[in-house]
Amino acid sequence: MLRSAVREAASVMSQSSTLATYQQTRNTYILRRMFPVRLFKKGQRNRQLKGIKPQVYIAEDNLALKPSGDIDVLLTRVGVKGEVVTLPKRIARNRLLPLGIAVYPSPENLKRFVAEKEADKEEQLKETTSRTIAQLMAMNLPIPMSPDTDWILNENHVRLALRKVGVVAPLKAITIPKEPITHPTELAINLRMNGKHDIKIRAIVYHFKKDEQAKLPPIWSRTKQTLEDALKNLDLK
Repeated sequence: MLRSAVREAASVMSQSSTLATYQQTRNTYILRRMFPVRLFKKGQRNRQLKGIKPQVYIAEDNLALKPSGDIDVLLTRVGVKGEVVTLPKRIARNRLLPLGIAVYPSPENLKRFVAEKEADKEEQLKETTSRTIAQLMAMNLPIPMSPDTDWILNENHVRLALRKVGVVAPLKAITIPKEPITHPTELAINLRMNGKHDIKIRAIVYHFKKDEQAKLPPIWSRTKQTLEDALKNLDLK
């Protein structure tokens, strides 16, 4: 029985010798000795086992004939980098692992790819933040107010005006001048982004009349080229 298993393994190796990539065969045979081996006592001189009995085995199982099942792998260059997915062992061992597209999710690999994933996320967040800041710096924020009633500009007016142009900001992130504003004017509003970046936004307070169209500058006044120039001057830390 053992000889047949060895012949089968040798046949597989000989057939794969013509391939460009050499891999070990993953055949597992579970064997059991037919006759127990006599163990040497402590201090007794070892002697060579004689006879054929120690070399007789009974084949208990051949795992190569069973379904390979699934395996967890850590993606490195496909899909979401650093994500652990479950795949059939045949696909993982034949297509992903040999090419380095995935690795085994060992504690060392998990720690390394989690660190790389966090670094990539931080870099992506930094780029998105810089573009958002440059866009807000280029904005002319219109704040419509009623001409029929007395009013004093507050943070809630600014928050509603920002929401109309597609910018969502909490009240605590908006700072307006301390002097009361009770008439149409232009002013600079401070908007705090992510709790650490202060952005100066140009705002225009005007009287809104239903039947008249106010002459206001465009909300997003800068061109793509000037935005790129603003991005170069930003220093986010």
